[in-house]
Amino acid sequence: MDVAYVEDKFAELLLHVSSRLQGDRAGGATKLNKVLFFVEFTHLRRHHRVVSGCQFQKLPHGPAPHQLLPVRRRLIDSGAAELIEEDFLGRPQHRLVPKRAADLTWFTAEEMQTIEDVLDQP
Repeated sequence: MDVAYVEDKFAELLLHVSSRLQGDRAGGATKLNKVLFFVEFTHLRRHHRVVSGCQFQKLPHGPAPHQLLPVRRRLIDSGAAELIEEDFLGRPQHRLVPKRAADLTWFTAEEMQTIEDVLDQP
């Protein structure tokens, strides 16, 4: 089973998922983390391989990629994304907003199918 972490692939996954969550009012950091978790583990269950190989940590509101903060910082510093704070049900919500489209050539057809299947769940 291949579980090697590929940072550039994770960065593109982060951009793509963030882009797809832009129309979701609840699409802040917590939902982003959960979608990334379900993408990795759904793909592992289906194909015995992970997508980016990121490692997850337990946080109070659910799992989060251990590598998220440094990769998010890299994307923001390079101008590929920005982080905005919005009000959601009276609480602050942090949302990653892509400034460029993700490079989807990093992903196989199987990986893209898994990503889209997870994103299409209600």
